Amino acid sequence: MSGSLAGKEAIAALRQVTSSFDGAEERQGQIDMSHAIAESLASGRSIIVQAGTGTGKSLGYLVPAILTGETAVVATATKALQDQLNSNDLPLLQKHLNIPFTWAVVKGRSNYACLQRINERADKSAQLEFEETSDKVNKEIDELIAWAKKTKTGDFDELPRIPSDRAKQA
Repeated sequence: MSGSLAGKEAIAALRQVTSSFDGAEERQGQIDMSHAIAESLASGRSIIVQAGTGTGKSLGYLVPAILTGETAVVATATKALQDQLNSNDLPLLQKHLNIPFTWAVVKGRSNYACLQRINERADKSAQLEFEETSDKVNKEIDELIAWAKKTKTGDFDELPRIPSDRAKQA
């Protein structure tokens, strides 16, 4: 697909999605960004994009990426933005673009429980005698052990409250 055609398709798809919002107003910065990204993806050229707050960057870059049908990696600066993409933006695009696609959220390993450590901790007979932890930390560890038996992802963000570093490392 030529860059020009890809850009036009991205704009049309973006308008289709954003028109579903109540009181939606077209954002020229978002359209320009989406067009530029689509052309870059179609031509295989690299692009660096900077846009201000309120531009609609997430939809602006996700729409052309999805339209390619290729695997894309989106790196975010914060877990909050990951959560926004996972909970809001990507489901919205899946609903309105009528293009099948999947996604996964991946975080650094410090965000996940270590099942080996949890299993070792759950095995009371394997614990060394000199290991001493406070009652509070022991309670957190017991909660982690119970949660680890149920979780599908091991992501600490699933917990109602994040355990202390001491409990995570025990």
